[in-house]
Amino acid sequence: AEPEPIKPPTSAYNFYQKENSAKIRAELLESGRSADLGSFGRAISDRWKSMDASERQVYEDMHLQDVMRFNKESHLRDVEVMKRREQQQKERDNLILETEDGLRTTRKGLKKEKRKKERSERKKEKAERKRAAGDASSSSSSESDY
Repeated sequence: AEPEPIKPPTSAYNFYQKENSAKIRAELLESGRSADLGSFGRAISDRWKSMDASERQVYEDMHLQDVMRFNKESHLRDVEVMKRREQQQKERDNLILETEDGLRTTRKGLKKEKRKKERSERKKEKAERKRAAGDASSSSSSESDY
């Protein structure tokens, strides 16, 4: 079950539009102008553009609060998703599996055994290289004696 998507932050302009749309539409109708979508959108946009910074500040503050809400919800969702993934990983690691030789183990146990084998193989290879280097040096030193 996917969680509901987080609502993105609302812009200052959208807050202004929501708060003033009914009043602007009524003014358009009272003045006898068309209140269709195009002229309505132009009227709101023109009023927004004609506002000075201090008048816009109320809507900018509302926008900043909404951004904070969005960031908080996003963070909480991220934490929730990380916890769920960690839990799923633990469940997968602890899933009981049957090995080739009929034994039962976990995925984590299989990984551990694989690392153990790889480590012992590396030790053997290292010992063989040492032995081969030792044989080569002893045979070269005995040849130089003659």
